[in-house]
Amino acid sequence: MFCVMNCNPANFAELYSAILGWLFNSSAAEQGNVWFGKFMPVVREMSETHYNFFLDEMILIHNEQRVAVLEKRGCRPRMVPLEELRLPRQGGDGSL
Repeated sequence: MFCVMNCNPANFAELYSAILGWLFNSSAAEQGNVWFGKFMPVVREMSETHYNFFLDEMILIHNEQRVAVLEKRGCRPRMVPLEELRLPRQGGDGSL
């Protein structure tokens, strides 16, 4: 029931454009789901906090390894610094 309510892309208007069609890469999403599925035996009994921490660390390690492989091939991957991802803080009146 959770997936029906939360994982159906048709429920999210921002993922579809009448002109362009679907605005996400479903193949990449499927590959991500397969990759996450490999951790199911490990995370099955974890609490939500441990589960989130574990997968966050696995994603971080995976991304670092992918960057190393790409750099070795002569590519120039870029890891975005955390500061660039943070939204600016707003004051109580909505100002930046």
